[in-house]
Amino acid sequence: MLAAVAESAAVTTLVTSEGKTLTEIKLTVKNQAQPFLKVALPPDVSILSAEVAGERVKPVQGPDGNRVPLLRPGFRPTGPYEVSFVFMHAGAPFAKKGGSELTLPSMDLPISMLNWELFLPERYQVKDFGGDVISAGLLPETFREEMVEAGGGMGAGAGMGMASGVFDNLYGLDAEFPGQLGGVVLDPLGAVVSGARVSITNSANGITMSAITNPAGRWIVSNFPSGPGKLRVEANGFQNLEQSFNYDASRPAQYLSKLSLGGTAESVEVMAQAVNGPMNGRNDQQLAQLESNAKKQTANPSANVVNLQRRVAGVLPVAIDVPRTGTSFQFARALVLDEETKVTFSYKSR
Repeated sequence: MLAAVAESAAVTTLVTSEGKTLTEIKLTVKNQAQPFLKVALPPDVSILSAEVAGERVKPVQGPDGNRVPLLRPGFRPTGPYEVSFVFMHAGAPFAKKGGSELTLPSMDLPISMLNWELFLPERYQVKDFGGDVISAGLLPETFREEMVEAGGGMGAGAGMGMASGVFDNLYGLDAEFPGQLGGVVLDPLGAVVSGARVSITNSANGITMSAITNPAGRWIVSNFPSGPGKLRVEANGFQNLEQSFNYDASRPAQYLSKLSLGGTAESVEVMAQAVNGPMNGRNDQQLAQLESNAKKQTANPSANVVNLQRRVAGVLPVAIDVPRTGTSFQFARALVLDEETKVTFSYKSR
């Protein structure tokens, strides 16, 4: 039995021509008893900011690394929640051409799937990627266990054992069985949004279930009752989205949620359309096509990059000239167990 696991990690790194890197790590954590997350950063690197379940927390500097508090008085979540932190590394300046290696610190909880987006300045041509990651485009279309655990690993009562916390339902969160309801969350450009908070409420009896989108932007809940309902999606940097729907529990359904840029205080309410259910007769091939199109947009920065750029301008206590234009590269690594993750590449100035 594990004290805590991270269902997913969404990592965003902005690289400057001076070699500085600014990295944000967002973890979707299921936690039974682990009070702190230990992050093994180099001695000259410290955490600039950290948030747990949407509230700012103060990291603790220790002799063996930084610690982010995972729990606090009155906060004992039964479902998954987001833990995020930002740090900067000085690095070495880029030359006209050469090679570079970037490293993510080890963290003392298992990470089921790590997605790493690297945003490099436009002035450099980059190739020959290596390390212990693979291109996200090489991931299979469906990446899942044969069975999705009841609850989709996203709610009270989900197990914390190795099978339920580490190997289950990372990419193929398809609603396939009666009572299952799921979907995918996209940004305005069609890229998937990981770490979005989804709540689904049955309007007749008030039953509410919650989920957090995985690195593929997908979510799922189980044992949801039939009837009219509301789907609410919240994500940093986007307007809140509310969708109304009618659900037949005998026929699993998946919904597409496309977010608009804006503050979380703003909300948009629309009628939801199932992309594989009886409401409009379409099937889940449309959802697969949408996801396929989103994955092809690797050269364009995601909302995570845009949000981190904005935070540098107005929130983070750091002076760094982050690139405003550049190229985004997406990588992935499955099952990271308290170890560093590295990516290497060669570059030359255009």
